[in-house]
Amino acid sequence: FVPLTVILEFEWVMRGFYEAKRESFCEAVDHLLGMPHVTVERWEAVKDALDLHRRGLDFADALHWTCCAACERFVSFDRRRFVGRARRLGLVPQVMLPR
Repeated sequence: FVPLTVILEFEWVMRGFYEAKRESFCEAVDHLLGMPHVTVERWEAVKDALDLHRRGLDFADALHWTCCAACERFVSFDRRRFVGRARRLGLVPQVMLPR
């Protein structure tokens, strides 16, 4: 069993320590998701987050958003990176700044 927190930490280590490219991380997690003897927590959300990560969102932002996709709104303080990119991608629920 692989919890969401381990997937987030794996991305951080791959990017920060190993300086792995975005696609290398995505391919590794895709492989993990395809292993029949491995269960990944909320695998559908992880798969959707990988798609959004490939389209330009930071992986953590993408995973937080996919885990909350049934909400009416999603609030973030990250104006430049998350709110702006999510707006360009047309994500629903909309990612917005707090009021």
